[in-house]
Amino acid sequence: GLSHERCRINADTGMRKGCQTSGGIIPAGDELFRVDHRDYQAAVEEASLAVEQGRQKIERLKEELRRNGERVETIRRNRDLAAKDYERVRDLLEQDVGAQAELDLAEKALNAANDLVSELEKHLAVGPLMIREAEASIKAAGSGLARAQRQLDRCRVTTAFRARVVHVGIEKGQFVRAGMEVAALADDSTIEVRVPLDARQSHRWLQFNEHAAAAGDTAWFDQVKSVPCRVAWTEAPDTHAWTGTLHRIEQLSAETRTLTVVVRVSGSQASNARGFPLVEGMFCAVEIPGATLEGVYRVPLWAVTVDQCIYKAVDGRLVTQSVRVAHTVGDYAVIDQGLEPGTILIVTRLNDPMENSLLDLKLVTAAEALP
Repeated sequence: GLSHERCRINADTGMRKGCQTSGGIIPAGDELFRVDHRDYQAAVEEASLAVEQGRQKIERLKEELRRNGERVETIRRNRDLAAKDYERVRDLLEQDVGAQAELDLAEKALNAANDLVSELEKHLAVGPLMIREAEASIKAAGSGLARAQRQLDRCRVTTAFRARVVHVGIEKGQFVRAGMEVAALADDSTIEVRVPLDARQSHRWLQFNEHAAAAGDTAWFDQVKSVPCRVAWTEAPDTHAWTGTLHRIEQLSAETRTLTVVVRVSGSQASNARGFPLVEGMFCAVEIPGATLEGVYRVPLWAVTVDQCIYKAVDGRLVTQSVRVAHTVGDYAVIDQGLEPGTILIVTRLNDPMENSLLDLKLVTAAEALP
């Protein structure tokens, strides 16, 4: 956030000692690094002087306005006296008493008094405008001071959270430019696991809260139900599993037809493991509780073709039946359309079968057929 094009990292500070390498942990509030602050300190002092000069100017204008307000009555009285003196000399001259020079002097004095009154009244009228202008200038100077102070405060960079150092891109004494990445930090207090789901299936079982239309609603998935989820490391699913919460739907991809959901695991929960906590880079299996499906059938996954068909036996002959797969999990496919009770399902893997071909059946129970 520093505005200077280039600034130097202090040679006596640099990155916090012991955390210059990836993987280091920095407590919240600790100093990461400090920028050479001398130019920014000078800018603060200059801005402070500008603010003080503005304040003094306002005080001077107010004092001038007060004094002119006190003088205006006296000056107006002097103008009135000069006008009377002019009229007196003019009347005497009309009576052939006095001289033209005296009238000229009286007129000159009257004109000077009128000019003085006019000038003073102008100052009285303009004075408040000049004060408001000076007040606006001091506000601008105050904004400049606040900006300079922020720049100075940013010379000392601290962490707002307990941070893990991911990457360090600076060294002590190095010049850095605005926009340059000096360090990358990670907040491990909350772990987010992104899970891609089949959009064609997930809309049938993903749970949402009841939603009442309201003004300002946006067209996005904001009512997904926060259900507890199980996150297990695929390398050791029995010993390294954590409980998280379904937090939000992040993306719907038109290219892959997947719905990406985010499961959050707290840092305290993620660290609850034997030596290996839940960390970035792990391959995990995620179990998300879904809505209860009724009237469905669970069949071996290999019994369903890629175009969502199954083979069944009708009067001892092979018949192809279209079905709809509501969900797949592991080696199972859950079918909600196309099957009826009593259907004899072919669970043997068939290679290019012929429709209505005669079958040599060996009947087994559902428990025996399921993996």
